[in-house]
Amino acid sequence: MMEMWILMAAVLIFCAVAVEKMTSKVKLPMLLGFIVLGLFLGNGSFSTLRYDDYSLTETICSCALIIVMFYGGFGTNWKEAKSTAVSAGLLASFGVAISAFATAAFCVFVLGFAPLTGLLVGALVSSTDAASVFSILRSQNLSLKYHTDSLLEVESGSNDPMSYMLVLIVLTMMKGGVSASSVVAMLVVQIVVG
Repeated sequence: MMEMWILMAAVLIFCAVAVEKMTSKVKLPMLLGFIVLGLFLGNGSFSTLRYDDYSLTETICSCALIIVMFYGGFGTNWKEAKSTAVSAGLLASFGVAISAFATAAFCVFVLGFAPLTGLLVGALVSSTDAASVFSILRSQNLSLKYHTDSLLEVESGSNDPMSYMLVLIVLTMMKGGVSASSVVAMLVVQIVVG
């Protein structure tokens, strides 16, 4: 049984490397290639492979996210990032909140979602994907004017906590019995403690 898992992991790694090489040759985003790969190998409509170990998937994704965030932080030019720290912090907090509320408004008024459901969707999609930003900026060797590349790297690497807090608050509101003071207390605890 263990040999089967090792073989499957090796095949997935081989496919991921092949997708990366193909997408870089045809100048497509690597993320798009991985989505297509996931449709064919995952539980998508094109897949013949069935997989339902969600706790293992969560563990693998958490480990992969740690590696991606470490790689992004390790490769960031901190001399240039210091000058954009305040702007990146504002974008990572207020920018995420504004994006979440704008998406929620679209979901509620255009798609007809319930307000809390719209807020949940907005909170879930409001933060930028750090892996995609790092990948695009570094694979294309982009050097943007006014240190915008450093701003994007710092912002995309630091906006997940705000999105996480918004999701946590909306889920707590969906359970009911939440007050403004408990939301403020939750925000303070999450920002100060962690």
